[in-house]
Amino acid sequence: MSKDAFWHLHNIIAGDPVFFSTGQQKQQPVRIQLVTFLIKYGAQMYVKTASVVSIAKGSVDLYCKCVWQAIQNVKHSHLAWPEPPQQAYLKEEMARWGFPGCIGMVDGSLIRLMDKPKKNGWAYYSRKKFYVVSFYYLWRLEM
Repeated sequence: MSKDAFWHLHNIIAGDPVFFSTGQQKQQPVRIQLVTFLIKYGAQMYVKTASVVSIAKGSVDLYCKCVWQAIQNVKHSHLAWPEPPQQAYLKEEMARWGFPGCIGMVDGSLIRLMDKPKKNGWAYYSRKKFYVVSFYYLWRLEM
């Protein structure tokens, strides 16, 4: 995730009530909770995440629950099926890349590779702890 994407997501969820403590102890800043969430769901185990961020394993779980809830609370205002003008634009752009009639794609199945690719091998390492190529599902409009 790029720095700009991180701060964009941070700013979207930062005002969510889940991050405001109702007890005497204040919560960690949203940026710490978001970093923890991203490390955990970027393929790390709880123990590894806890050691990377220098927090207790229970805090990893708590931070991930808070961030997940905040994302769930804003998803309807940020995820939507594209309107007809957007569909036309996406269809045109995707056709330029060899996907006629397509308006989007979602990462799906993982195809395991025997070896690490020589060029940019790190980019093929998956959360499942092996090297993969992703199969993409395409969203197509009626042609």
